[in-house]
Amino acid sequence: MLRRNTRLRRHTIRFARVAVGALFVVSIGRAEEIKPLPHVGAWPIQHGHNLQPRADQLKAMQREDLTPQESREVDRLYQQLEDNSREMLENRHLSR
Repeated sequence: MLRRNTRLRRHTIRFARVAVGALFVVSIGRAEEIKPLPHVGAWPIQHGHNLQPRADQLKAMQREDLTPQESREVDRLYQQLEDNSREMLENRHLSR
């Protein structure tokens, strides 16, 4: 009786592993089909090549990367991030 229960348990576990693995593979394939791109147009980096124009290239095309107001907002957010990082590093507790 004990041997039969052990064998049944092994088969059940093996079946469950195969079933979960199959569902995982199917869900990954389906998710890649359905998932929309986060933005329209070309990606900034493709196949390891940076497709974003540099500042001098933007200037040559007579285009601005950011408006002055957007640039100030980026600077403000970056400064806020740096300040929060400094505070976090100063307040962390090392348990060594």
